[in-house]
Amino acid sequence: MSGESFDPRKQELLDAWLAGDASDAQLKEIAALLNEDTPAARVFGQAILDAADDVELARVRVQFISPNTLPVATVAASPLIIAPGDSTSFSAEGIDADGHALAYTWDFGDGSSATGPIQEHRYAAAGMYTAIVSVSDGFDTVLFSVVVDVAGVDRLPVPRISLSDVVAFAGIPFTFDATASTDPQNALAGYDWNFGDGSPSAANAVFSKIYNAIGVYTVALTVTDGEGLRQTISRQIEVLAQEEAATFSGEVRISSTFFPTKADRDTLNIFVRVNLGNVAIVEGSTLALTYAGKRFEAQLDRRLRAPGWTVKANLRRLPVGTVEINLRARRASVSAEFNGLGAGDDALIDVPLRIEAGGQILQILVETEFELNAAGTRGKASGENN
Repeated sequence: MSGESFDPRKQELLDAWLAGDASDAQLKEIAALLNEDTPAARVFGQAILDAADDVELARVRVQFISPNTLPVATVAASPLIIAPGDSTSFSAEGIDADGHALAYTWDFGDGSSATGPIQEHRYAAAGMYTAIVSVSDGFDTVLFSVVVDVAGVDRLPVPRISLSDVVAFAGIPFTFDATASTDPQNALAGYDWNFGDGSPSAANAVFSKIYNAIGVYTVALTVTDGEGLRQTISRQIEVLAQEEAATFSGEVRISSTFFPTKADRDTLNIFVRVNLGNVAIVEGSTLALTYAGKRFEAQLDRRLRAPGWTVKANLRRLPVGTVEINLRARRASVSAEFNGLGAGDDALIDVPLRIEAGGQILQILVETEFELNAAGTRGKASGENN
């Protein structure tokens, strides 16, 4: 390497290297110099390469006298079993005996990647994924792996919420029940309730809760099974003023057959039992039910009927003020309100039902199960609150 000079000791080492008779002590000293990350060390190393007839052979010789210790790493992921859409945390803790800085590159096995020792990754689809992290010290790269099991829907626990009434009332206990929840392996291990009002969560399958303020609250239930798999559902709960408790308690049942491509064939059946207190339902009374945004209205005759409507008031063996309303609507044209469903979908949705009777307006959320056939041409819906 013309134009470069070294101190006498380095020149002596270089001469011994070129002559091929360097002693063990000299080779160790050369190795130490080559491992230094300084301008002088880089010039010295380049001189060795430039002086060799075969550059590749020189590189092999340099590696021989200055071997690099491979980095090692401990790799982990938690949790190792998750549901589609959930995330898991990855970590890689590396050690390099030579003191080199380490770089980490992750391949999560689903086409995505990231850099850095700690990562959070979310898998969208079920399957077994091998996440590989490449750990490099600048000289060598070593691969380490960990396997994550993303469980299919058929392995997930199924949360279900039952309520003590169709609405809650401020200051009065209201019961939430998750005992109808199931697990394919019959191994439910835990329940976690979030009541949507900032109060502490609960871990019981059945829990009695008091809301202190009126409003609409989103309640979430997460169930976990023995594998650590979990699934969450949510429902909205309307909390009315305590003074309304005596005038509104009841039962709702809804069923529908709908045809997305032929809405004029849709049918809708709604049964409502509600307590209207001192409000009288008589000939000429106007009733209206609005379900999923579709409004149906009728004016009752002297028999408390209208086309498609049957109403019963002053029922025996029931509290005074209890009224039963039956609506059977043909050509209901409700398909447009369910247009979020795709072919083959099976969904559980809270659907608002608005009841207008005797000058009162009551809003109820009805948990409704929807199923649409594989062709997307016919569906059915059923729901109830009691």
